[in-house]
Amino acid sequence: MDAHQKNILKLSLLDKLKIINQNQTINNITLGPHSIKNLSLNSTPNYKTPTKNEEKPLKKKTQRSPVPVSSRDTAKKEFFNVLELERQKGVEKSINDRLKVFKEFNESQNEKAKEAWVQIQQGFISDMEEQTNKIMEENSKFHLKQSAQQAKMDQLTQSAIKRLRDKAEMIKEKEKERQILSEYVNKIKTNQQKFGVEFQQILGLLKACSDNAELKNSKQLDFSLLKTLPTEVEALIEKCKPENVMSVNEGDVKKSEEIINKMVDFKAKFKSEVEAINEKIKAAQVKAEEAKKVPPKPVNIPKPVMPVISTATTAEPNATKANIQENINKLSKYVSMGDLEAYTELIAFHEQFKKSYDSVENDPALKNFRFDLKKAVNIPVNSLSGVNAGHILDKYSKLHRLLSGQSVLVSNKEVNASRHPQGVNFCMDILARQFVKQGDLMVSSNPESAFCYASVILSLWNDFPVFGRLILANFYSTCPYLVPYYIPRQVGESDEEFYRKLGYLYSDGEVEKQDKFLKRMTGTMRLFFTLMIAKPKRGQSTSPMDLRNAWKWLATFLKLEPQLDITATALHVFLESLGLQMDQKYRRMFQKVLSAIIQVFLPKCKAVKCTGGAVTRVELLLTKYIENKTFEKPQGYTDFSLW
Repeated sequence: MDAHQKNILKLSLLDKLKIINQNQTINNITLGPHSIKNLSLNSTPNYKTPTKNEEKPLKKKTQRSPVPVSSRDTAKKEFFNVLELERQKGVEKSINDRLKVFKEFNESQNEKAKEAWVQIQQGFISDMEEQTNKIMEENSKFHLKQSAQQAKMDQLTQSAIKRLRDKAEMIKEKEKERQILSEYVNKIKTNQQKFGVEFQQILGLLKACSDNAELKNSKQLDFSLLKTLPTEVEALIEKCKPENVMSVNEGDVKKSEEIINKMVDFKAKFKSEVEAINEKIKAAQVKAEEAKKVPPKPVNIPKPVMPVISTATTAEPNATKANIQENINKLSKYVSMGDLEAYTELIAFHEQFKKSYDSVENDPALKNFRFDLKKAVNIPVNSLSGVNAGHILDKYSKLHRLLSGQSVLVSNKEVNASRHPQGVNFCMDILARQFVKQGDLMVSSNPESAFCYASVILSLWNDFPVFGRLILANFYSTCPYLVPYYIPRQVGESDEEFYRKLGYLYSDGEVEKQDKFLKRMTGTMRLFFTLMIAKPKRGQSTSPMDLRNAWKWLATFLKLEPQLDITATALHVFLESLGLQMDQKYRRMFQKVLSAIIQVFLPKCKAVKCTGGAVTRVELLLTKYIENKTFEKPQGYTDFSLW
């Protein structure tokens, strides 16, 4: 750059403009990259634009000659170049300054962001450390507390285990004591039953004695025992009641056995005395009869003194052995002598048992108590069904508690039969009666239901032997053909009295229709026969009735003279209920019996006119057995305990 250009640069912008204006060659200057270059300073540019109607003249293409460049143009050009350079430098500087500001601002923002982020991180870390410390502290406290609680829990657990062990031991001891007491009570009650049997036999001997006056004067018998021994038995039974049972001990059992032994000894002496008196009177009667047959001699012979015969005698005074044997032969068509004796004894026991709860049954003051006891019996029995094992067990438990003298809940009311001394006996008898009624009410129309009733009956029979005797007594009273016994008609007996003994019902003075009678008997007999194959509850290994009872019944039944309808009906129900089990157990023996039935017994039944086709049903059943070689399984039968 020469000295001229440097001088120009030293001029101020105002001076530079003045120079340009002096030349008046440029009116407008654009400072920028597109500034005017190579503009002549001597000529004024003509910017006249043509009008709309003017036409531009055609220019001839001529070759211009180069314009000489003066020194002034060169200076201007350099001047403008310098201005442009300064402008560009100024712009560049402004941009750089702005970029520098932006950069510094960006750096300051980044620094602030970093500082803020560092502060956030430090705050977060501080919070996390604080939270962690709190958690660790709480966790430590929790572990300490949990350890204390666990130690306390372990202590309580050990204490509870110790209490449970002690309680289990106590329960075990109590259960052992209860079992011992139960054994004592059962033995005493069994001895009571034996005592009752012995007492009834003594009463039977008393009735059979031909001279009660001479018997009372016997020096061999201590009749005071008939008063003292029953009193002692009653005292023992009183101790066996729930409120007094804890006082029962082995000495009471021994005492009951001693009472039985005394009664047995007394009965033996009593029987010997009665037999001696009867033999003496019988010998006197025979001697008197022989004396009547011998022709009187002229000499005076004193007449034999005839003893006074008591009205309690069971046979006519003049009856001979032949007449007695003849009566026995006639009676054997209706019942065997062994069954008749057992039946008579059982019915007498039942009548005597009814007297044991006479107060509960007849006292008007006990009406509400009597009603509650009947509900406690009737509700479980009437609702009993084979729906499931739990249902049967529930009904059994309620009845067992009732007969044990424990409280049971009936219609939201607590009932306890032992609140009255005769309450348990009352419940036991009406329960037996109610179960037997189910044969008529339920089993006659639904044979399958017989097994749930039979299972509960057998279980209660095992628990309470007296209940079993009451069941049999009610069965025999309702259906004497289960003995088996065809009760004959007595002289002077009315139709109603006779038919009622046979099991018929009377309504408005009219006897029950034969078809209804047979249907009731069928249900009752089916329930009775089911007892011989049903199973008691689990835990009771034995059953009071089984197929031995069935064999005994069948053997005795076939020896009797067939009767109208009822014989064939009973045989049909027996084979339908027990045929399968009898055939499986006795095999050829039973098959021989079936052959005898077909060849001998059924022809006898046909000889008796039947009204309902009972014989035909037996024949069809046996024909089906011959074809299939087996009987059908009874509905509802299982060979194991259901509950």
